[in-house]
Amino acid sequence: MNALLLLTLLGAPDAAVTAQTLAHSSGQAYLDNRQAILRSPAPLKYAGITGLPQWKVDVLQQALELHRAEPNWALRTTRIDSLNPATYLRTRHRRPSAGKEVSTWPAALVMERLLFAAQPPVFEAGAYPARADVGAMRHREAQALLHALVHRAGRSGHAAAAPALQVILRDESQSVSTRCVAAEALGHTADAGAFATLQSLLQDKESPLSLREAAIAGLGSIGSAQSLVALAPYAKEPGTLSRAAIQALGKMARRRGGNPALQPEVVRLLVQRLRTDAEAETQVAEALSRVGDLQTVGHLEAIAEDDEQQPAVKKRARRVMHRLNRVLRRRAG
Repeated sequence: MNALLLLTLLGAPDAAVTAQTLAHSSGQAYLDNRQAILRSPAPLKYAGITGLPQWKVDVLQQALELHRAEPNWALRTTRIDSLNPATYLRTRHRRPSAGKEVSTWPAALVMERLLFAAQPPVFEAGAYPARADVGAMRHREAQALLHALVHRAGRSGHAAAAPALQVILRDESQSVSTRCVAAEALGHTADAGAFATLQSLLQDKESPLSLREAAIAGLGSIGSAQSLVALAPYAKEPGTLSRAAIQALGKMARRRGGNPALQPEVVRLLVQRLRTDAEAETQVAEALSRVGDLQTVGHLEAIAEDDEQQPAVKKRARRVMHRLNRVLRRRAG
């Protein structure tokens, strides 16, 4: 047994060393060290931890206090039954998904797993079907847990969420899909620096298209006037990012949970796009269904009845108007 862990189990007088070791461990080593610490009555000296930003030390302290107060959390945040092949292979999609379980954890424990032990449990080979590609399945399990943690971190309200997500977003060793989840999650943090980070990513033409689309989604989640200004050029004209921008506009000004102050300008942009681009009709209709009201119906009706408009434009406006009317009737009913 590691001498430091033995001292911890015996109640080492200098617990600051143990805290330092724990803070700089990861994965299974972190979980093992944490378990040893939780068995020890010796207090931890968090002030003695060096080499970590304070927000990360704060997560460590909060998490350990929660584990001491409620020992069952250690098991619940480690076992994660939904990642067990015996569980998820019986589901309809036959894919691992940790989102439901992670959503029930306290914010500090979400951040603890994300920062120190984002790896999933290792299940015995017998848990996998014969002739299965166990390596590939374990990779999917790891991605499922990581993405669930990142997604939940953005909505956790925890002070460490934004800096942690910024680190993941900048880390090019992470998969593009993980960085995309981080970009979208960052938009939910209400962090002052989130807008600048996502705008910079959106404008970086060297970044993967999917990552720039995720930045658009993140800006839509921020839902500020700044976000509207940043997204408007992409929503106005056809292009590779146009669809994502239109969807984001619909999200940021939606009737429930959106920013009502942005609705008039968002509706104006969407209606103008409908006038000029037949290819965008479906996307605009979907966005207006989230944003629109009777006043929007009036705008569309005016276009449909305007003899100076081209017949194709009038038809598009009429189709979208009918769709929006159906949505409004369902809401009212």
